[in-house]
Amino acid sequence: MSKLLKKKVVLITGAGQGIGFECAKAYAAEGAKVAVADINASAAKETAASLGSDVLAIQCDVGKSASVEAMVASVLGEFGRIDVVHNNAGIANPSKPLHETSEEEWDDLHRVNLKSVYLTTRFAFDALVESKGNILNTASLVGQIGPANHAAY
Repeated sequence: MSKLLKKKVVLITGAGQGIGFECAKAYAAEGAKVAVADINASAAKETAASLGSDVLAIQCDVGKSASVEAMVASVLGEFGRIDVVHNNAGIANPSKPLHETSEEEWDDLHRVNLKSVYLTTRFAFDALVESKGNILNTASLVGQIGPANHAAY
């Protein structure tokens, strides 16, 4: 049986639980070497341990430049390449109307959900060009639906 991602290296953020965990599991099942990144170091380690070999757990705050740069360097140091960056990390808080949302909550949401895509792409760009790689971004229909209690989101 041929594995679709054999010899490929996938870096996925927000992989400590939920959608990220399930995607990491699918990548590993298809033969990829997977770098599991999450702000929660123990969750990243648990995900990595459940996937077997050729998996790297990395603690990373995707909204902070130095943390993302170090994450990419760790992946390149361990695997020598990056074929896929899957931007999956995200937060949905605050769950409140706009006029009740603090500036700090607004900034945190945009730092994690938007700035992180810029940062991971920026720091992984050269490796992705070299491997003729891909960028995947997890999105949500909440942006299309526009519920009142998710104004910042």
